Amino acid sequence: MKTSNASDHSIFVWWRSVPDSNKREYLGIRFASSDDHIDYSKNIARDEKEEVVIDGKQLDALSSDEICSLLFSKLLKPEWEWKIGGRESIKTDVYAICERLTK
Repeated sequence: MKTSNASDHSIFVWWRSVPDSNKREYLGIRFASSDDHIDYSKNIARDEKEEVVIDGKQLDALSSDEICSLLFSKLLKPEWEWKIGGRESIKTDVYAICERLTK
């Protein structure tokens, strides 16, 4: 099981492959410093993956607006084909993160 890392500010996208497709099913956005990473010891999570969207060192040097822009551009890039509804969920989650960052 992954543990949280309070000193790491990296942001991950959490997803799993859609069977018989090259699409991804969006499961969420995770922060390295949070406790809600995938528990790979559970059978249900074996096909789930995390991928770094923004490295913590890069994140520390960015403004809130730059973080939001980077999240959108990386998560919605055309080569990442999301299952129906994935892009909308990503937009909702990124807007929520951006709202928290600007407060």
